[in-house]
Amino acid sequence: MALSKGPNGYVCSEGELIVFAVRTAHLPLLELRGVALTPISLSQEGTTFVAVYEQLIDVWAGRTSFMLKDGDAEQWLTLDIGPNERKVGLSAWEDLLEELSTVSANLPWGMSPGQASGRLEPDALSAVHPAIIENQLPTFLNLLRRIVADPPSASVRVRTVSRLSLSRAVDRKTVLWLSRRPLELVGVMGKAPAGYSPNSQSLVDQPSVLRSLDHPVTRYIIFLTLKVRKRLVFTRDKLRSTSGHGVPDPSVIAYARLLSKKVDTALTALDGIVNSNLFRVVPPSPPTDSVLQSLPDHPLYSAIHRVGRHIAEPGLAYAPGQDIYSALKHSYDLFELLVLYRLVAAIEAALASTWKATKEAPIEQFPFEDRPADRSLWSWTGPCGERLELIYQARFQPARKPPDQRRYASLSSQAVPDYILAFWKDGELVSWLILDAKYRSGRQPIQEGLGELHRYRDALRLSSHPASGAYIIVPNLQEGATLYGEQEYQSSHNFGAINVYNKSWFQQILAWYQSSIDPSQ
Repeated sequence: MALSKGPNGYVCSEGELIVFAVRTAHLPLLELRGVALTPISLSQEGTTFVAVYEQLIDVWAGRTSFMLKDGDAEQWLTLDIGPNERKVGLSAWEDLLEELSTVSANLPWGMSPGQASGRLEPDALSAVHPAIIENQLPTFLNLLRRIVADPPSASVRVRTVSRLSLSRAVDRKTVLWLSRRPLELVGVMGKAPAGYSPNSQSLVDQPSVLRSLDHPVTRYIIFLTLKVRKRLVFTRDKLRSTSGHGVPDPSVIAYARLLSKKVDTALTALDGIVNSNLFRVVPPSPPTDSVLQSLPDHPLYSAIHRVGRHIAEPGLAYAPGQDIYSALKHSYDLFELLVLYRLVAAIEAALASTWKATKEAPIEQFPFEDRPADRSLWSWTGPCGERLELIYQARFQPARKPPDQRRYASLSSQAVPDYILAFWKDGELVSWLILDAKYRSGRQPIQEGLGELHRYRDALRLSSHPASGAYIIVPNLQEGATLYGEQEYQSSHNFGAINVYNKSWFQQILAWYQSSIDPSQ
């Protein structure tokens, strides 16, 4: 079925297999973020090449652009990919991005093929910087060229010792000089004796006004431009880094290299201006209060200040309908973070006022994204020696010979559940719970997720204790999987699937917490 074209590209959904059928005059090349796709068929009809490509829209949503190369000609093919409706509807997807943005403006952004629009914010994230550069740098360069062509100037009053100028205004020092030279004075006054004129070779200490390019505004503009250049270099080097969160993804690394090349191109364009004569003769300096106060009165200076700050201090907040697009995280990653911060919020809402938050994990900057680090910890303490902990991406180490006193141990291979909740009393572990986010909804994928959860519940030990229960947290449960979300099933087994979009989604977790405080419940 042919895709319909919407305002943001050809409309399709996450999970669909997209087929591209192309006809070109030269051998075609179809790329996604700099990586060439392999055609499933390629033939030639006369002088025309006919190729068919397939691309599974796996686990990402948003605007996705493919480049088709036909010799020297390039054509962009853009898909407007919506979320998988069986997991998260479009409205819920937009709400998800908004919700993560309230935690941190940088949290939704990542390195998936799908993009969303955003508005400029004063923050820093290397992965979104190329989009901001692409959107803002041409304007910044044009503004700088206007300054270089007609820079502001300052009038500098100096004294020069030079030949007497009859057209130059005199001051007290010049008058004193002339008073000591009466013949020159009467000559200047036009009363010199016949046959005598002032000595045109006389050197006189006279006032003068020079035009200087060393203007405070110019100093600040050069300072800002060099700051922009430094930030571009930082972004380029970050994007060239192969380190990041989790297991390295070759497609992410390839995309990062492609973005770094875009930044290199921007640096080359900027250096063409930085190497101009104006930038060589005027020293840079930070803005003074008087410079900042003068900017609003000059549209050109104000525009350079505004656009330069956007590039030097890049940030992007999710905002539909804007004209700057940057890559989102993959859908499963966005869902995992949504669940994490919903857990934090639900725990804080459930705890009595006598409990105090004692640790909150920060959001950290990685080369390609912002996110909480693995093994991040949130903790709360109660009034009577209680402590509740939420650990994100705790790593349970592979089995070893008993006795095994490690805090995070596995009876088999290494395992990393997304979240664990642990309840402590007077320093002793009372009970703990395994939770794992799964961006899936169908019967078979849910059962596979529960199978993995079985292994976690059976094999993992926290301070030598087995888990009291285990749940996967999902966006939806389709027909055939609803049993695992029923309260009776979950209460009987301390096991099952929790739909995070149900109003009562926190009920089983809360029941575990209450039984940990009072085992008689």
